[in-house]
Amino acid sequence: MTIEALARITQNEFSGLRKAINDGFENTPSKGDLWEIQADIRHGFKQVGEDIKEVKVVLPPTLRAVGKLELDVKEITKRLERVERKVGLGK
Repeated sequence: MTIEALARITQNEFSGLRKAINDGFENTPSKGDLWEIQADIRHGFKQVGEDIKEVKVVLPPTLRAVGKLELDVKEITKRLERVERKVGLGK
């Protein structure tokens, strides 16, 4: 094999490699695309933070109401059992 043939083969290899690299970067997002994605992510995190703040405001009164309802259900259940025993339907 001559030096010229070896040089031609090497040149073809580098050309093929350059083309493969360039083709691979065609589908790579641009910096502008990445900035847009980053802005969307920041907006999403901000929205999640606002939703969490709302939950923190609404949750405590809801938990108190549920606790009171549980006590009411227990009281009503006791009363019902007492009435059932009085009328002869007790368990």
